Amino acid sequence: MTFFSHASLRALLLGAIGCQAASSDAPASPTADVVDVATPGPEVSDTFSTADVVDASTPGPDTRDAVAEPDVSFEPLCVDPAPVLLANGGPSGFVKCADGAINRVASVAFEPVNTGEACHGDEGTGGCLTDADCAAGPHGRCIIPDVFGAFCGCEYACATDEDCGAGTVCLPPKLSQRATHPRCVVAGCVGAADCASGECGLSDNFDGCGTTSELVCRDSTRDACRSDGDCKSVGPGYTCDLAYDGTSFECILVDCQPGRPLLVAGTPRVAPTVRRADWRHVTRPSEAS
Repeated sequence: MTFFSHASLRALLLGAIGCQAASSDAPASPTADVVDVATPGPEVSDTFSTADVVDASTPGPDTRDAVAEPDVSFEPLCVDPAPVLLANGGPSGFVKCADGAINRVASVAFEPVNTGEACHGDEGTGGCLTDADCAAGPHGRCIIPDVFGAFCGCEYACATDEDCGAGTVCLPPKLSQRATHPRCVVAGCVGAADCASGECGLSDNFDGCGTTSELVCRDSTRDACRSDGDCKSVGPGYTCDLAYDGTSFECILVDCQPGRPLLVAGTPRVAPTVRRADWRHVTRPSEAS
């Protein structure tokens, strides 16, 4: 073996020994401090709930001008509504408010009976003489009208709204002046749901000659009254009914007087009785001969 060979071998052995010594003298690192860069750690975004993540591009609510709203409650116009019952104790489909206003709230079936006075046969012509002549509709009767009793006429009772034509409903006699039977009346509404005010009001106006009944939505911005009691201050003879233009409830004067007697403040005004003979023909002597 040559010198070069021994030297090389010696250097190799010393290097091995030095490395051993160096490796034995270096302090051992705990395994917990060893980070494997090949294994990615947990993403930070996964450690937050969605509630904690704030999207900066979406502005939050502006509370600078926020003012707490007051707790406002609106009192209905119809206070303490009480059911209006029929003569037999059954429901009418109407309620009466504490202030006297009457509103329709439901459709109800009625007994289609007409209690009007039957014709006697000696009245003037009016289209019928007996009930058999009244066959143009259901529940027809030949009766003397409630105001003008000089003739006979056919009147037809209704049992339900279905007996009436479009735009009309069946109104019981309990809720109409001088009515003797359930009858079809004009209806701009049939119940609370048809009106913004929640009140489908009844107007039943007897003007001295006849009765006009109609259902219409109440409107506090237009109506001048809600019941007859509101019209007492206007004057005697006024009732709270639908105005003649059909737009609102107004205090209406009973002003139709069918012939004699003339009523003044509810009292008949008639001429005094006087004995006189100028109304009869006097026979002259020349005429007698």
